[in-house]
Amino acid sequence: MRTRRTLSRFDDDEHKVGHERWLVSYADFITLLFAFFVVMYSVSQVNEDKYRSLSATLKAAFSESDVKQAEVNEPVSTMATLESELQEALSGFPVDGTMTRSGNENWLELSLQSESLFDSAEASPSDEARALFSTLAETLESQQVDVQVGGHTDSVPISTARFEDNWALSSARALSVVDILANAGVPDQRLSAVAYGETRPVADNATEDGRRANRRVVIRISAAQDVLETNDSSDLSTALSPDVEEESVAAAAATPSDDVPDVAPAPPRTVAPVKLRGGDLLFTSDPDLPRLRERAPEDD
Repeated sequence: MRTRRTLSRFDDDEHKVGHERWLVSYADFITLLFAFFVVMYSVSQVNEDKYRSLSATLKAAFSESDVKQAEVNEPVSTMATLESELQEALSGFPVDGTMTRSGNENWLELSLQSESLFDSAEASPSDEARALFSTLAETLESQQVDVQVGGHTDSVPISTARFEDNWALSSARALSVVDILANAGVPDQRLSAVAYGETRPVADNATEDGRRANRRVVIRISAAQDVLETNDSSDLSTALSPDVEEESVAAAAATPSDDVPDVAPAPPRTVAPVKLRGGDLLFTSDPDLPRLRERAPEDD
């Protein structure tokens, strides 16, 4: 006897195959793609105020860069012009064979052999040398430059009543040139003297020509440091807070002068060389302070 099997709707679902499962992944992909384009659209929207601010900042930055570039190029023309002026001013002196010039956009250096300026083992310039340095000072006195005078000697030992060694001779010669420049009008604060003795030769001391080349006075001219520092400080204060600076100036102008106490100017100090135990020279305005070192002999 056969048994009849009754099919239910559950049996139909069990044998039914689903062909629409790909719709789930497709829907997820469409959702992600929609979100991606929404984000891209929001990012692409330009804020006009921010754009103007960015444009102004870039313009100011590039303008400042152009100004700085002009400031960098300015010393080039200044030193080149100064070299031409010095060459023209000194053209009347017979120093062509004993003076050399060198430098770059930041400094200019004049090297003069000592035999054209001083007698042997002496620190007093000749009349021609005094005229030469006076003419040099006329060109430099109106320039915003620092002037350093360096004295150099050869390696031949020296010992005289006035100069016990080459250090003393080189320092005395440098100081005598500085004294001429100062008396001719170059501001004292822009002058300095350095003694090198025989420590920086430019030629071989074994030959007479080499020793002659090493006996020299070198005048190094560069842009004034205090002017550079003042310009940098002014630019920085203006860039950081121009309004504060204007208020400070206004407040200073409004302050009564009676409230400011009178301060007497400090008396001028005389700079004198002090010889260290190692042989070096120290130029100081307080030569009498105890330093465990000997005092260099003073000029007669």
